[in-house]
This record gives sequence, C-alpha cells and structure tokens, in this order.
Amino acid sequence: MKETLISVLKKQIEIGDSLSKDLESISNSGELESFLTDYEIWNKTNCEILEKAYVHKQLFRMYSGVNYLGNVYADNTHFQTNRNKVLYCLPKQLVHLNTALAHTQDIKNTDLLPLDEQLHNLDQRLAKIVNMKKLFLSHSSKDEPIIKPLLDLIGDIGVQDYQIFYSSHPAYGVGLGENIFERLKKELGGDVFALFLLSDNFFKSPICLCEMGAVWIKSNKQIPILIPPFNFDDVQGVFPNSLGFKINDKNQLNSFKQEIETYFGLTPIHLTKWEEKREECLVKLKALLP
Repeated sequence: MKETLISVLKKQIEIGDSLSKDLESISNSGELESFLTDYEIWNKTNCEILEKAYVHKQLFRMYSGVNYLGNVYADNTHFQTNRNKVLYCLPKQLVHLNTALAHTQDIKNTDLLPLDEQLHNLDQRLAKIVNMKKLFLSHSSKDEPIIKPLLDLIGDIGVQDYQIFYSSHPAYGVGLGENIFERLKKELGGDVFALFLLSDNFFKSPICLCEMGAVWIKSNKQIPILIPPFNFDDVQGVFPNSLGFKINDKNQLNSFKQEIETYFGLTPIHLTKWEEKREECLVKLKALLP
C-alpha cells in the first residue's frame, strides 16, 4: 500500500508541476477554460487520495482548506479572478502534496487504508489529463464565417469547446500577442484530429501553408474539407491522395459525424436531432457560399 501511494503522489506532483507551467502561458478565456478542466480533475483526485488513503484525516483537511483561499479581490473580471485564484492555490496545493509524500515515506502501513479499488478510477482521470484528444481546424481567417456553422455542428455532435483549437478565434485559439507557432507546438503534442478547410484563401495564405505541413505530420488523423467553389481538382500539397469532402455535402456530413463520434468515443446523438442540426448547418452554409 505504501509503495503504491508514494507512486501515485509522485505522479500527482508531476502533473501539478506541468499544470503550473501551463498556467503561466494562459492569456485568454478559451485557454483558461481548457486548463481549468484539467486542473479540476487533478484537484478532485488529490482530495480523494488524501481523504481515502490515510487513517487520520489531517492531510486531507490541510489540503482541502486551500480551496477556500485566494485573493478574490485581485481583479473584477471573470478571467483574471479565476486565473489569480488558481495562481494562488496551485503552489500551496503542491506544497501540501509534497508534505503528504514526505509523511507517507515515514509512516507505517497500519496508518494507511487500501487504495486498490480507487486507483483504477484515478488512473482513468489522469489519462484524461495527459492524453486528451483534440480537434484542430486549419483554415484561412478569411473563411471564418463559413467555418462557424461547421463548428456549431461539431459541438452538437458532442466535442467540447476545450477540445477544439483553431487560431482565428480567441475563445478557441491564439491569444493577443501569443506566438502562433509556439502555441501550435504545444497543441500538436497530444492526440490530434486535424480538419483542413481548403479554399483559394487557404492556399494564398503563407501562415496556412506553414501550418499545413506541421499539422499533417503531427496529427493522428486528418480530413480535408473543401469550401466551394474550391474543387477537388484545385487541391495541392499533401492532400491529393487523401479522401475529403465538400463542406455542404449532406451524405458526407453523416460519415463525418460517425468519424468524430468514433475518434472521441462519443455517444451518438439521436438521429432526429442529428438530422435537424445537420439541416440547420446546411441552410446557413447555403446562405454563405457563392
């Protein structure tokens, strides 16, 4: 029991250190929302370990007390208040975890409770933080109005905002003053499904062309999606041997839905609801496309 608990605590400290580094680079609400998802899983896991692993509950009470602290007067904006609270709490929580680790190394097995059943669930949570799947949209900023109906449809399928990254919208991508290629390097380090929204605007954009090669190599799955009047004969670069579809192709959107559900392990939405949402998307696209 003791060796297992020490291993779990070390893993939690390692993840906490990584979260602490990530927090320093956060500059907008979209990034913070994604970060808070991971942070809350990590924090909840810590609470359960400290509550359920020890006969005496002092370590749990010390750790859980940190959650009620924080300088809530630091700023009156939602983004800054939440960011500053985590900036205040996270280092203290790491101190408590290190205290728990040192304490565990000195105590006897009789001071511990079995964690075996809980460890399976803990491992699943940790895997969610470390291996979260992401959807990356590569497109020209000039095509953003056309991208929006597709993005809404992807949300209807079940992909969460914090799992989506694309550079032209601050809620989903690069913050003001942030280096786009540094952010790309960070986002492409995980399990990425890339969508390339191809158009004349895409191939006229130096940023899109630079992005294209890196994303193609680093992503695990790729689908080119054509924006009419751009056609299959116009496709260049890494795409000619790849299957793709036009953004307003009704039948291919059905196949696309299944690809997304399979990749992200989503429960399929009801057929009637899907057909309704798909038709809404197609109506919006018809109004936007030439």
